[in-house]
Amino acid sequence: MQIMLILALCVALVAVVFAVSNTAVTQVEFLGITIYQGSLALVLLLSILVGVLISMLVSSPSMVRNRLKIRSLNKQLVQ
Repeated sequence: MQIMLILALCVALVAVVFAVSNTAVTQVEFLGITIYQGSLALVLLLSILVGVLISMLVSSPSMVRNRLKIRSLNKQLVQ
C-alpha cells in the first residue's frame, strides 16, 4: 500500500512539473462551443483529476465486493 502511495505521489509530481512548464493559453471546445479559454496547465491538471476520479469510480464496485467477501470470510472463521 505504501508503494502505491509513493508511486501516486511521483506521478502527481511529474504531472505538476509538466503542467507548470506548459503555461500557454489554450481553448477547450466541445461540439463547436468554447467551454474554457485559459491556462494549459489548468486544463492538464483538471484532466488528470477527472481521470483519477473516473478510475476511482470504475474500481469502487470491485473494492466494495472484495470488502464484503472479506467480511463474510472473517465471519466464517470466527464461527
